[in-house]
Amino acid sequence: MEDYVNIFTVLGIEMTVGLMLSIALCIAFGFVLKTYKYFPDKYIPIALVCVGITVNCLTNESFSPINVFAGVLVGILAVGGHQLIKQLNKPSETTTKQVKTPTKHSI
Repeated sequence: MEDYVNIFTVLGIEMTVGLMLSIALCIAFGFVLKTYKYFPDKYIPIALVCVGITVNCLTNESFSPINVFAGVLVGILAVGGHQLIKQLNKPSETTTKQVKTPTKHSI
């Protein structure tokens, strides 16, 4: 008796080991791409969506629209999860700004 709503079951996607594997692989692959200096950061979300689609279709052994959609969701969630952690660990703007105190100039 699950009282919470799972986004994947609402969309008709069954949460399987393959889906959890594709989530883990997307997160790991995203961190690898982030540390690789020759791969531009702006292409990481596209690469993770492609990895999510590929791994999800391979683990479910079918190339169906629902598997492609689940792979896209996995890639987007991997990027969103990384950004959420990044933004939560970022210091707030009020602590990084230095307040300038006015100085008295002698005439």
